[in-house]
Amino acid sequence: MSEGAYMVFTSHIQSTGLALTQYMEGNSVRGLEITGLPFAAELQELQNMSIAFSGLTHVKAAYYSRVPALLWSSQHGEFLLAQEFSQIEQDPQKHLAAFLFEVSEGTPMKDMEAFRQLTDGSQTERAIWIPCFMSHFLAQCKITSPACGVLSRWLEGMKAAENKDGKAWEKIIAVAFGLRYVWQQMGGEPHSWLHGHEGAAIQCLDADPEATNVESAIQKLPEPLQYPTLQLVLPSHAQFKAVDLFAVRRDADSTDLVMVAQQKEGGASVSNHPRPQTAKHAYWMRGSSTQNAKTIDGWFLPSQSEIETFLGPSLAVAAPATWRDPVD
Repeated sequence: MSEGAYMVFTSHIQSTGLALTQYMEGNSVRGLEITGLPFAAELQELQNMSIAFSGLTHVKAAYYSRVPALLWSSQHGEFLLAQEFSQIEQDPQKHLAAFLFEVSEGTPMKDMEAFRQLTDGSQTERAIWIPCFMSHFLAQCKITSPACGVLSRWLEGMKAAENKDGKAWEKIIAVAFGLRYVWQQMGGEPHSWLHGHEGAAIQCLDADPEATNVESAIQKLPEPLQYPTLQLVLPSHAQFKAVDLFAVRRDADSTDLVMVAQQKEGGASVSNHPRPQTAKHAYWMRGSSTQNAKTIDGWFLPSQSEIETFLGPSLAVAAPATWRDPVD
């Protein structure tokens, strides 16, 4: 190619793009610039694709990272998205630790290059997983780590959430806690918001659908397969009191409520909302938090930056702050 000329190469397989220079003949010193998947800046752009998308919500759009091609594929069956995995000759279960590191820290891992097409490709030095592919990856790991199967289902629940009903944010926080518990069990970085997991197996569970408070939900939890076990529990009853997530450490002779969390999609602060007194730690997790952390009435309210760090880069881009169209 002559000086000043450039070659544009397009592919839906990003792993090929990352190694493109290996397929080019010649000794050109031109660099390689990779752009991310195209996404819709405004929800209406996606709603206008066809009548089938006219009722598309911000939350469901975020689940597919607002990528039109992914949304279009999902409309014609999730199996089209699952085919992306069938084309990758790698077993996700053998790469779970590397996946958890990428999701939590955003640093691309050498072991994950075969899965690079499942990220948004927006940054060469940052791995941002698309939520729908995160869910598929976790589902593939449920045999070796049953908790991952539950986390996959919780994350997939984003699709069914309605705008401003808070359900998507509840699940995102639950998944973040679950991923960090599993990762720390595998030797990952410790986090000060994790409690009761020392030497324990990790189990993610849905609370009994009839339970309306923490006490009754704990009484109805199944016995763990081994002791000790940390059970991370997501309530489902619409009138469940006080909390949206809790963690219990189960020993052979004791059951301890080590953590509770209340998820607020907006910026609501604590007001006449007593925490369960038996909980050792209580977190008030807001989708739109403040610059500084604070403690009010026994609840710890993390800052916005602390919440984003806890979520990790991939879940952070699926959080409430991204659900609205940008303002000029």
